[in-house]
Amino acid sequence: MSDVEMLEVKQAIARMSEDERREVSFYLQKLRHESPEGREEVGDIMRAMDQGEKVPLGELARRLGHA
Repeated sequence: MSDVEMLEVKQAIARMSEDERREVSFYLQKLRHESPEGREEVGDIMRAMDQGEKVPLGELARRLGHA
């Protein structure tokens, strides 16, 4: 994606309502979690939890990119 195209996307998002931006955010998170890197990150977190490492919900959200 060119710099101009990226700017157009950012400007379009800036003009969206809060609900529309939230929908775009959820979609981007879905894409991230479906990527090999995203699946690996979630897997790492789940393995750590299986080994007894527990984290507060806010920290988990931060690690998953929701905060």
